[in-house]
Amino acid sequence: MKNLIPKSIINTLFLFLVLVGVSCSKEDEKQVQPSKPILKFPTELEIDVNPEVDLQWQASNDENDDEIEYSVYYNKSPNNWILAGKTNYPYYHLNLESNTTYYWYISVSDGNTPSVDSDNRVFKTLNTNTPPVASFKVSQETGWLETKFEFDASECTDQQDPTSDLKVRWDFENDGTWDTEWSTDKTVTHKYDKVDNYTVKLEVKDSEDEIVATEKQVTVNLFDPAVYGNIPSSYFQNVFIENFNDNSNKWYTGEDDEKIAKIQNGQYEITCLQEGREHLFWHKVVNLVEGSDFQIESKIKITHSDANSFHDMFSGLIWGHKNKPVGNGYFNFKFNVNRFRISDENSESDTYDDWSDYYETSNYINNIENYNTITIRKYNNQYYFFINGEKVLEHQFKTFYGENIGFSIGYNTTCKIDYLYINKIGKTKSGIHSNISTESGSCSIKNND
Repeated sequence: MKNLIPKSIINTLFLFLVLVGVSCSKEDEKQVQPSKPILKFPTELEIDVNPEVDLQWQASNDENDDEIEYSVYYNKSPNNWILAGKTNYPYYHLNLESNTTYYWYISVSDGNTPSVDSDNRVFKTLNTNTPPVASFKVSQETGWLETKFEFDASECTDQQDPTSDLKVRWDFENDGTWDTEWSTDKTVTHKYDKVDNYTVKLEVKDSEDEIVATEKQVTVNLFDPAVYGNIPSSYFQNVFIENFNDNSNKWYTGEDDEKIAKIQNGQYEITCLQEGREHLFWHKVVNLVEGSDFQIESKIKITHSDANSFHDMFSGLIWGHKNKPVGNGYFNFKFNVNRFRISDENSESDTYDDWSDYYETSNYINNIENYNTITIRKYNNQYYFFINGEKVLEHQFKTFYGENIGFSIGYNTTCKIDYLYINKIGKTKSGIHSNISTESGSCSIKNND
């Protein structure tokens, strides 16, 4: 009997039954979770881990051959986890902070079953931060009680942080008590209320809390020597007081073809008669030691001059003078009607060092026939020069040639000197000290003006 069902239908029916069988077999297969991830790197409690780290773990197995996905969690504490990201590979790159403790774990999922978490691990990253560089400037190393010292730490630097983000704090006495809080403001001012030498300490801190310190010294004096009237009278010790009421100190007096010198009416009146030369009149003051701070002051009036030019009539004070058989070494502070000159002159070696600009003008000088007060102040290895109480020059102290102090008179010029006061500066007992010898004299030298 013939087969009444076509062969094509039989084949189709067979294929359908096969597919139904496969589907039933798949539905009957049990879904299994992926295996628990095993963390490999960093290891537990590992230290000095590079902050740019590749977290690594052993790949999970999935019996159902499902595609699996890893979720990476981390934080600085083992709670409030942060999801760093997801990956299908058993590693993940993180860029972490240096010198910091981190916790981490991995969660794996196949999308069909509940996810599986690894154990937690902890590690610490390497301290790759470099410490900041502490540096600051001070407006002046020496000041006085009224000085506002200005401190500037804007030159602090750091390889990781910009200077603007660095924090600083100050201890102005270095006594262990910080005078300011941490601040990104790099400038500050401070005024001291006691005379002393102080150590100023600066600390600078970067974003990783690394702290570096540096120190500088400042000196606070009672007064500012550059201000004429700023020294209390109690700080002047009289060394030599000459008011020219008589000639008990035996200044040169007399008359010859070169000069005329006399003391009368409380004044020392001197005339230089030589053309092209000036004349020095001096007295030896033996106790004005160079290690001391001192002040020399005289009130001088140019009353007459037949000099050919204003240059020739320069007259004033000399100090540190040494009279030798050949040559003279001395310092001078001279003036005429509107100019002054301060110089170091050594005729023996024929050297002349002008400390001021040559023939420097000054509005502080009174005209001829009026007194001018000329002051030389030496304090802390520095000279301060004043005309009528106004500072006209500062200059570093230089070693004396000798112990003579006196006057220089320009040629064909007459000067009247009202007084000569010499004082040491310092907290000492008051009273006039006998420090002047009987040695005095005069000499004629070539005019170097």
